[in-house]
Amino acid sequence: MKRYTFKLALILTLLVGNAMAADDLKTYYENQKAEIRPSFTAPQLGSQVSLRIANGQSRSGILMKLGSDSITLMSETGTTIHYKRSALHETSRAQFFAEDYAHVKALEKTRQYKGELHKNHLAQQAAEIHDGRISVSAKTEKSSDKKVEKEERELKQSGEKRVYTTTTKTYTEQVNLNIDIYNQAVHPDTFSLEYFFFGQRIAKGEQTDKKDDEVSPGTLSVKDKGLRKVTIDSRGKKSIKLVSKPFIITKTEVDTGSRYSSNREPSVAGNESAGWLVLLLYDGRILDRKASSSTYLSDEWIEKYR
Repeated sequence: MKRYTFKLALILTLLVGNAMAADDLKTYYENQKAEIRPSFTAPQLGSQVSLRIANGQSRSGILMKLGSDSITLMSETGTTIHYKRSALHETSRAQFFAEDYAHVKALEKTRQYKGELHKNHLAQQAAEIHDGRISVSAKTEKSSDKKVEKEERELKQSGEKRVYTTTTKTYTEQVNLNIDIYNQAVHPDTFSLEYFFFGQRIAKGEQTDKKDDEVSPGTLSVKDKGLRKVTIDSRGKKSIKLVSKPFIITKTEVDTGSRYSSNREPSVAGNESAGWLVLLLYDGRILDRKASSSTYLSDEWIEKYR
């Protein structure tokens, strides 16, 4: 059985590194060897053959005898030389013996099969990887409008007529986000893009009726939010643009027309932009996050406002 030692060593070498597929590879090897063995054709007696012995040296001669475990050659000088199977190089054993021929061919096919298994395994692993990144640039667009209304009023006590001038200035700002989304996986993927625009309520001067959905002045709140699905090719990139709802602040000033008493303090009310937060997710898991302030990037903040 010693002559089969090299087979076992080679097979074990082949199987090392992929223990989970060892049984499958061993079965594949044995099946291939059984299929290949019948196709072996030995050199004919009396034919000129060349071979290599175990140390790699070449020999040639006429094949005189081919046994189950040895061969006999006649050299050019007429000398008869016997070679045991174990004294031959692996490639020469496969040349003269069916068992060795089947082993070499089956091992070659098994190596190829192992390579395919490994390739498929890597492909499967890659399919389970979901990796994305985002980059965000922000730009705020601002505009303003002024409206003046005049109304003549008669004072009840004196009957004096005065012109009340109400000046209303409206300041509007909108936040534009340009977002680049990168799919870093080697397969197409669909991500979720979740975004938040934060606002801060301003109210001073004249008090206005507070709506139920408004928060106290100075308190941050989510002015606008949304969720988008984005599908990106393997190693691909997509760019999208998000625009916030307008943040509007109104400043109202009333001139009573009196030269002797100061006008009332102008009233200011509305919401101003307080920043933004963008999350890139896959199956609910946050892959990347970008924000206008590092405060908004904390897990505590995200849990509070999502």
